[in-house]
Amino acid sequence: MFSKIGYWLSSFITLLAFYTFTSLYFIIALPVLLLPLKIGWYFANAWLAINLAIYKYIGGMTFEIRGIENIPSNQKGYIVAAKHQSAWETIGLAHIFKHPAYILKKELLMLPLFGFYLKKFQMIPIDRSKGKKAMDFMLPFAATSLKNKRPLLIFPEGTRTSPGAPPRYKHGFAKLYTDLDSAIVPVALNTGFFWPKKSFTRYRGKIIVSILPAIEPGLSHQEVYEKIISSIEVETDKLAIETAKAHPDLPTVKAYNKTQNP
Repeated sequence: MFSKIGYWLSSFITLLAFYTFTSLYFIIALPVLLLPLKIGWYFANAWLAINLAIYKYIGGMTFEIRGIENIPSNQKGYIVAAKHQSAWETIGLAHIFKHPAYILKKELLMLPLFGFYLKKFQMIPIDRSKGKKAMDFMLPFAATSLKNKRPLLIFPEGTRTSPGAPPRYKHGFAKLYTDLDSAIVPVALNTGFFWPKKSFTRYRGKIIVSILPAIEPGLSHQEVYEKIISSIEVETDKLAIETAKAHPDLPTVKAYNKTQNP
């Protein structure tokens, strides 16, 4: 079992490796910005794979993917609605769902170098300050992504949540589902136990990503909204209980147990 100092050192080395590699890679890969997107994906996939290896072999965060058979294989684009507990899934899910188009806050496009790559790989920015109008603006871009057979990835709660926190789902994913007439795939996970929100420390253990059965087109806005929340939250609770049993001494597990059993 790691001590607090051990976890801190592990986290520091992991972050150092991530930022050093990413900074150098983004500079070396600059020519990708001028190459066709099809070629650019090879560089993107390599960046994803190496960073997951850094998290695994240096940070001690292994991962397991469950329900891979639930990913639609009908050669059409689809929507992925995923739980969001840490920064891990921004990389991990892009590795699992090949060539996704993320719906992300527009401020990320302003980041040095990283913003250039987000634009290159046609990620879809959304201006949260515009409320409902923001969804109307980005719908054509989302439709184009699906037409190009790319998964459309959205975090329905809009921000990271801690394990056990009350869910706060927005309606954006339901609007995409009904307006684009597309299947939607719910995803639950337990990453918040190992990479807590607003915390420097990363904890060692097994991340689990659970891909649930796709919901086909045809439900109403409210029906799919309720079904997605139910399926993700029920599975997230199961993963939390499983994680708590496997890692009883983890600080995040102790905090979770305290909130669930005051």
